[in-house]
Amino acid sequence: MRIINAENLPQLPENVKELVADGVYALFSVDHGREEYAVVIGKDSTAFLLDRRGEVVEVVTGQAFKELHLREPVTFSNVNNHSARVNAA
Repeated sequence: MRIINAENLPQLPENVKELVADGVYALFSVDHGREEYAVVIGKDSTAFLLDRRGEVVEVVTGQAFKELHLREPVTFSNVNNHSARVNAA
């Protein structure tokens, strides 16, 4: 897993960065034309392809999602998370 600074993707909203850091959404590097990253929402569902600044370039679903080549998982080293954490059993 590659760890990047949250500032590396300035166009990606902070709440999305928080959800990636929390493991709710997944972020991957991709090899798909000019896109650099993909935020995956739900397993085998939807991916938002991002450019190198974090701007959404394309939304991929269905068969196109199945054909997408996700590479290395990515997370953020520093995210300003303002939510309270509660561990429940």
